[in-house]
Amino acid sequence: MRLASNLFWAYAALFLIHVASAQKNEEHQDLKNDLMNEDIFSFKNLLIGRTDFSDFSMSMPTEPPTPAPTPAPTCDVKVEIECTDIDGKDCKKIVAPDPQCASDDINTISFTYLGTKCEDSATAQDFKCDDFESGPSERALVKCFDDSGNTIFSEVVSEGDIISVLNSDSGSLSKKLTCDVNDVSQGTRRQSVEIDTFDLALKDIYGSLQLESCDEKQCIIPATFTYTIENIGETTMEITVLKRTWKYTQLING
Repeated sequence: MRLASNLFWAYAALFLIHVASAQKNEEHQDLKNDLMNEDIFSFKNLLIGRTDFSDFSMSMPTEPPTPAPTPAPTCDVKVEIECTDIDGKDCKKIVAPDPQCASDDINTISFTYLGTKCEDSATAQDFKCDDFESGPSERALVKCFDDSGNTIFSEVVSEGDIISVLNSDSGSLSKKLTCDVNDVSQGTRRQSVEIDTFDLALKDIYGSLQLESCDEKQCIIPATFTYTIENIGETTMEITVLKRTWKYTQLING
């Protein structure tokens, strides 16, 4: 009986402690709520009726400023370009030749192979040109003949190659020059042009052929470019690649 009484009073004591702890937690939470409501009320009182906030300030935490990026090193260079022909003459002093070739007595003429069709011709001469199948290709077998049908040129060429045509007997070229552009693999004719050699002008285009020279008169002049590069900055540099963009203007007569 005494043991049961003791257990009763022990449970009663634990219950009272639990109740007291719960009341204390509630009082603590009520206190936090009261303080928060008081802060909100005070902040509202600061704002009510104010139109000038010049003297109003709040302390807010600020982040440290981001350091400025380190500027990338730059190179300052001075570039000088010198252009001379094979005789050492400044390229600016080279005078362009009269494009019109002699009316007769021409021994040698040269063309650049372009691989273009008859419709791309550019000349004042009334010449004959015919395309066959799909027309010329980038690589072709070019054959040229004189008035008598003698072959005076026969080579496989690619775009940009120079074709030099001269009479077989070392004399003057005949008035009529016929050139056939053939497929390399099959040998079929892709273009045929018939040119009057007594009416030629430099840079004129006859089908796939652009005239570059007639005897000593020519538009192609070998030139040498010399580049002088000086580092005038404070950063050490090493030149690994040098590129130049060409501004090219093609002059066509006719």
